[in-house]
Amino acid sequence: MPRVEIVEIVPPLVPDVCAFLERAIRRDITAAEYSPAFDRRWAEGPAGFALVADQRVVGAIATIQAERMVRGRARHVCNLSSWAIAPAFRSYGPALLQRAIARRDVVYTNFTASAAVVEVLRAFGFSEAPPRERILLPLPVGSRTAARWSVEIDAIADTLRRRGHAEIAQLIGDHRATRAKWVLVEHGDRCSVVALHLMHVRLVPFASVLYCSAPQLFRQSVRTLQRACWRTWGLHLVAWPEYRFGAVAPSIALQRPRPVMFRGADMAPDDLDGLYSELTLLPILR
Repeated sequence: MPRVEIVEIVPPLVPDVCAFLERAIRRDITAAEYSPAFDRRWAEGPAGFALVADQRVVGAIATIQAERMVRGRARHVCNLSSWAIAPAFRSYGPALLQRAIARRDVVYTNFTASAAVVEVLRAFGFSEAPPRERILLPLPVGSRTAARWSVEIDAIADTLRRRGHAEIAQLIGDHRATRAKWVLVEHGDRCSVVALHLMHVRLVPFASVLYCSAPQLFRQSVRTLQRACWRTWGLHLVAWPEYRFGAVAPSIALQRPRPVMFRGADMAPDDLDGLYSELTLLPILR
């Protein structure tokens, strides 16, 4: 029988872990592309845990750590990503997950769980956010408002600091060299910053809203957001969680392809966003 142990993923182990994930998950993500999930350190805490059998990686899970403000309270948030176990070692899966979520004072999230993983997460006390997404219909992008927009991150950060929103500018700084795309929409003396995840579902391009600094302005900003997206990154269907931003017209409702799962004391779906997560680090559904 092989000697099996669960170990913290430290830098020398990352190449072997990433090579295993490329073989095991088969999402057309290379070993090198998995590396940011373990290399990016937004907060203290382990980068993940590996299941090792006779010095060979046979399982892994990434734990992407961040410190966030949730309703005025500092919370440690851990995004679980890239959980995979070799078939011969599947019985160790719950123990690997338990090691990853051992801290009770942490908010845990998962954005890409398969149906089988969802059932395991529910058994460990995770809840599911409402599954409906809204898709903005791709009608002409003319706007009745005088809103201005920018996608240049340095200019956006400067504008935010000038307007007294240094904490939002910090979010952008934290996500430099990630896959998040940023749009600033200005309505006179008010503004909203949106982070997007560009992806494809069944060959259809989507711009999924990960974060919005001013949800109360989303309804009047979404057309300008669409125009900025189309002119900068090409035609994408703008999508967002209905439970966060509502049913802005003209849009249709669809089921999210994979559920948002979370666990944490005094947390609600409205408290969640996709920053500081695998959605900004890995080429998921590219």
